Amino acid sequence: MRKPINVLHLEDENNVVELVHQLLVHNDFQPVITHVQNQSEFISEIENQSYDLVIADFSLPNFDGLTALNLYRAANQKTPFIIFSGSIGEEKAIEILRNGATDYVLKENVNALIPAIKRALKEASYEQKEIDSQKELIRSKDLYYSTIQNLPIGLLVLNPKGQIIMVNNAFSDIINIHTKDVLNKTKIDELSPFDNPQIKAHFSNLYLKNKNFDFESPLLTTVNGKKIHLRCQGIVNKDTKGTVVTLLILLGDVTKRKKSEDDVKHFNKLFKESLNEIYIFDAETYYFIQVNQAAQNNLGFTMDELINLTLFEINSEYDKDTFAKRVKPLLKNKTEKFVFKTKHKRKDGSEYDAEVHLQLSDFKNKQTFTAIVLDITERRHAELAQHVIYRITSAGLKASNLSNIYAITQFELGQLMDTNNFFIGIYNQDEDTISFPYMEDEKDQFKVVPASNNISSFVVKNNQSLLLCGDDVEKFIIDNNIKRIGSPAKSWLGVPLVVLDEIIGLIVVQSYNDSYAYTQKHLELIEFIADQIASIIMKERIEIQLKDANKENEQLLASLPSILIVMDENERVVRWNKAAENSFGIKFINVVNKKLLESGILWDWPSIISGIGECRTQNTTLTLHDIEYTTIEEKNGFLNVTISPFVEEKKTYPGFLIICQDITDQKIMESQLSQAQKLESIGQLAAGIAHEINTPTQFVGDNTNFLKDAFTDFNDLINQFETLKENVKSQKEMEPIVSEIDQTIEEIDLSYLLEEVPLAIDQSLEGVSRVSKIVRAMKEFSHPGAKEKTSIDINKSIQNTITVCRNEWKYVSEIITEFDENLPPIPCIPDAFNQVILNLIINAAHAISDALKKTGETKGIINISTHLLEKEVEIRIKDSGTGIPEKAQPNIFDPFYTTKEVGKGTGQGLAISHDVITKKHNGSIKFETEKDKGTTFIIKLPV
Repeated sequence: MRKPINVLHLEDENNVVELVHQLLVHNDFQPVITHVQNQSEFISEIENQSYDLVIADFSLPNFDGLTALNLYRAANQKTPFIIFSGSIGEEKAIEILRNGATDYVLKENVNALIPAIKRALKEASYEQKEIDSQKELIRSKDLYYSTIQNLPIGLLVLNPKGQIIMVNNAFSDIINIHTKDVLNKTKIDELSPFDNPQIKAHFSNLYLKNKNFDFESPLLTTVNGKKIHLRCQGIVNKDTKGTVVTLLILLGDVTKRKKSEDDVKHFNKLFKESLNEIYIFDAETYYFIQVNQAAQNNLGFTMDELINLTLFEINSEYDKDTFAKRVKPLLKNKTEKFVFKTKHKRKDGSEYDAEVHLQLSDFKNKQTFTAIVLDITERRHAELAQHVIYRITSAGLKASNLSNIYAITQFELGQLMDTNNFFIGIYNQDEDTISFPYMEDEKDQFKVVPASNNISSFVVKNNQSLLLCGDDVEKFIIDNNIKRIGSPAKSWLGVPLVVLDEIIGLIVVQSYNDSYAYTQKHLELIEFIADQIASIIMKERIEIQLKDANKENEQLLASLPSILIVMDENERVVRWNKAAENSFGIKFINVVNKKLLESGILWDWPSIISGIGECRTQNTTLTLHDIEYTTIEEKNGFLNVTISPFVEEKKTYPGFLIICQDITDQKIMESQLSQAQKLESIGQLAAGIAHEINTPTQFVGDNTNFLKDAFTDFNDLINQFETLKENVKSQKEMEPIVSEIDQTIEEIDLSYLLEEVPLAIDQSLEGVSRVSKIVRAMKEFSHPGAKEKTSIDINKSIQNTITVCRNEWKYVSEIITEFDENLPPIPCIPDAFNQVILNLIINAAHAISDALKKTGETKGIINISTHLLEKEVEIRIKDSGTGIPEKAQPNIFDPFYTTKEVGKGTGQGLAISHDVITKKHNGSIKFETEKDKGTTFIIKLPV
């Protein structure tokens, strides 16, 4: 169960406060920490709140721990006060402790904080109990002395016959009977509580036999039920002649004194039986006056010996002058208690660590010192063990190799036990052996031993610590049929090294000289150290594995064909693989820790910057297609760039992982494939276009021949008219020539020529127009060289495509168009868009052709429509063909996938169409189909 603790922490660094909180929680405390950072906050807290513990930094802005300590003690706060700070120097540390700090712990020695806190709380609890006990005792003594000095004496005066003649108020108060009621009684033994037989006998002897008395009564009960002890004195008052004049009875209430005496008896019992050493010695001579049994037992002196000794004969660290200076504040009442650590010397000359709690006291009306002494040998040992553990742990974090850590462990443990023979064994489960990477031994040296039938293997195989001393060593070997390896030891201590239930080895110390070199405490200490060593060994193994893994990762990254760039949250390059170096011609060493913008890459920076921004904002992966860049050969290339958020451990803001796939060759292949598909289309269209052009060209030629013959006839007739004209001018005979003209008109059938020649001319002009329209449509269909988007008239482009491919559909279908005349110009790549429309019309014609074979009908219908939607234009191409088979629908846009017979299609038309619409135009293409009803392809392009 966690122990609640209310802590006031004076500290200007929040992380230190959090560290202290975590340490307390991990050590079974339930802390409530009030964090203050300056003098005003500190004063406010200590004036209004009490705490179980104060932890204070020494150096703060405009404030320090010593001032805080003085303020705290000035506020009469007695709870533990621990300085938890960086190094401040020995003098300052001593000054802090002298001023009443409970302890001082370096921040760099954070592992010592919890032991210090536990020790301080324990001592504070003990001190508080001692203080409370002493205060209670002092209060009891004060009451006792106050009662003796100031207690009003009850006085009762009797005549010689024993009759009451006078009583004072104090007497009445003591027995709780009003003075008047006392005087109304004839005899004293008629008064309660004096009706006790023993008391009556004393009173009778007084007034009958004139015998004085002085006794203390047993516990009596007054008329109102009060329980009291009384001191009763009877005095026969005689005159000078010896005649009895009066009888005096003095009455004192000694109830409180009786209780005080009981308290003193209890104190004496505690003094004698206390397990802590208690000394009372003269404040001037320093000779011992009283020493309890615990002190006598530890020192080895008897009480008779000790009363002839002074303090300095059991303490060699102080002389009379030095000690007098140290206790001066006590003598001047400037402090109530002086606590210090020292060494006490036993009768046999041995020494032990002692913590002395010294107070000024009075003993039998003499000024004395009372010292409560704690034997802190075990605590010192524990503190030293803590320091050893800390230094070994620190070495594990800092040392570069395990051998150094093993050597440091041997050295540090050597401060607490014999480590002249010390070794670390590592267990190899596969080979069932124990190797010794570190072995310091006075007699033996081993590299590897079998992990069977020896003491070390017993520890490893049984996962059991083993402590053998004296005869136990040989007995264990015999009882367990152990094979001895190496020289026999008189003491042997081994502890398994275990990590996550895996036994990885053992740590051993042994002594060839001392049969009892090691104790259970040594075993417990090494068990704790073994956990640290095992963790350090496992840590190095993991680091080696990580290094190997990192090496493999580096090799893997270097072998990746894709470009890989890793940036931190500030867009600085932290990784740049071999493919990036080869593609951009820039070495990693030249870009590491530089911003990506400063890397020198020649590519489409606006798209890259925009992509990184979107990735950062939306914290999602995105891919940029067809990013142009300049290769190391200074040629244009293309990349598909994927940008992903990348969060490293303990970082809030993401970095970025950029993976680039060089698609230059793919783009070239796509271009070649597109060109091949276009050539295929052109080849497919060529015969039809030739036929479309040949028909008007043929009748234009026929008409031209007809006009040529007609022109000859007209020429003959004109020549005759010229002759007639000459005859008229010369007035010759005209009848013959007129007769010839008539004959010629009849021969050439002039009326026919006059009717047919204009028709022939019109037909020829129409043929030329048809050829011109086809040529113009082909020109606009192809848009040679147009690679960038340009705004075009979608309706016109579709109509031109219909014209160009007329020979593909006119025999199997009619085309019905429904164009939205309100369409705005749409940004397109003209020849790519026309290619898509061409592919869809040809596919529609082929589907209708297949349907006609089944139905026997003459022609089908292709409906082509355009519509303006909210932010896009929709193009629908609907046919009355066979529909797309259900099993083919998921793959219809896949490259090289076709539903046509072998030799009837490459399977590239729809794949290219999908790529053109989705990637080059950021649009969409989908289809609706129904078996034996037809298919509708729906294209949507952004306006």
